[in-house]
Amino acid sequence: EAREETQRLAAEAQAKREAERQRLLSASFDEKQRILAQLEAEAFDEKRRMESEAMEERRSLEAEAQAKRQTELQRFRETSLAERERIAAQLKAQAAAERDRLAYQTRETESRLAAEARAQSEEARMLEEAR
Repeated sequence: EAREETQRLAAEAQAKREAERQRLLSASFDEKQRILAQLEAEAFDEKRRMESEAMEERRSLEAEAQAKRQTELQRFRETSLAERERIAAQLKAQAAAERDRLAYQTRETESRLAAEARAQSEEARMLEEAR
């Protein structure tokens, strides 16, 4: 799902870059300068928005995981020793899976941000060449 969203965003960004490139090719020098400044500001805002969304998503996931841990801890306190040992093993496995999931999502988000940054750099390079 995240990969599909990343691909969709990348396709939209590519289409937008191509439209801007075509507009730049036919624009005057002053117009190119204005467009370039506008695009740089938009790229900066978009990068900040994506970073903010990624941080908010991570906070939400961490809060959800903390709530789960608290619930499990309460349940753990109310059970027998044998049951506690079984639950402890289960919680260890869940914690490892959660760490792996968060690490994967972090890598996916970083990958998406890096791809966008590369695209923005390419766009800036094309705009610079167009100047």
